[in-house]
Amino acid sequence: MTDSSFKKSDFSFVHDFHHIIELVLSGNNQDVIGKAVSQLEERLMLARQVLEDLPGLHYAQEEQERLPI
Repeated sequence: MTDSSFKKSDFSFVHDFHHIIELVLSGNNQDVIGKAVSQLEERLMLARQVLEDLPGLHYAQEEQERLPI
């Protein structure tokens, strides 16, 4: 189980996508592009794990508000 604390930046992927697109458009080496894609995949997996570990996330907002604290 992972630590359920996280930063907002853990869920911001726009910069990663932008970086990959720049690499592709500039004709960079496939290894460099592959490494950037792998790093993005790792960040996405970590974000998914954080979400899976959050208690009550599978409930709708109204259901979460009714849960005893």
